[in-house]
Amino acid sequence: MLRAESSQFVAASGAELIVEITSKTNANHDRIKKAAGYARAQVPLYCSSTMGSWRPEP
Repeated sequence: MLRAESSQFVAASGAELIVEITSKTNANHDRIKKAAGYARAQVPLYCSSTMGSWRPEP
């Protein structure tokens, strides 16, 4: 969910771009579960970047 200016939440489908910065501790959640949720919400563009040189195992 996105936070509106009124501090209320709005649906992720209202986003045109989502960028995630992942770390080793949350990479699986961000790259799999959250990405699937954004796809279901039909977010047009999702970008994910990993902090540092760490990469999750396939």
